[in-house]
Amino acid sequence: MGRSGRMQWPWFVAVLAGGVALSFFGAVVPHYSGAYRLDALLLVTGATPYVMFGFLAYLLHRSFLAGIGMGLLILHALLLVWQRWLTDGYLDGPLLYWVPLCAAAVLCGLWPAALRDADARARAPEQD
Repeated sequence: MGRSGRMQWPWFVAVLAGGVALSFFGAVVPHYSGAYRLDALLLVTGATPYVMFGFLAYLLHRSFLAGIGMGLLILHALLLVWQRWLTDGYLDGPLLYWVPLCAAAVLCGLWPAALRDADARARAPEQD
């Protein structure tokens, strides 16, 4: 992982762990007066862009992915703060579903480059 242009391991782990944590915290919703429940659909929807990011980071090995991952984390954190605590009540609004799905759709645009990069690495002779 020390190759130049390759995403550094700590950034990769921080983005994935932070994304899963944000998805979990966003999926825990209050249930009536004192209990909480885990909304599985919201958990899966929130984790989808981070799963896509994990595959892309493994295949693409580009340094700009760290910035994309941190931007994704910041966007998700701001969305959760705004939707859960700054609006009137503890809402389960549609933005909590649509924004992560749109982020995953944007990440789909990097798949052709990731597949070309992985194919080029597979065809290149081993260099020791």
